[in-house]
Amino acid sequence: MTPPFAEVPTPRLVLRDFVMSDWTAVLGWGGDPAVARPMAVAPFDEPAARAYVARMVASQVRYPRRRF
Repeated sequence: MTPPFAEVPTPRLVLRDFVMSDWTAVLGWGGDPAVARPMAVAPFDEPAARAYVARMVASQVRYPRRRF
């Protein structure tokens, strides 16, 4: 059964857990030097974006969301 909070739509975005295909969106913002600078990390390239999303998905398996 899918929990009732699996997806929370808002007028501007949808809150949900990561899925592996999100790497392209992560590359979009994570590859921007202006975004990476205040985060004190190097901008993501494709392998880094894929690895980040893989870590997030693995974390969601280990620690399932109880609420947003």
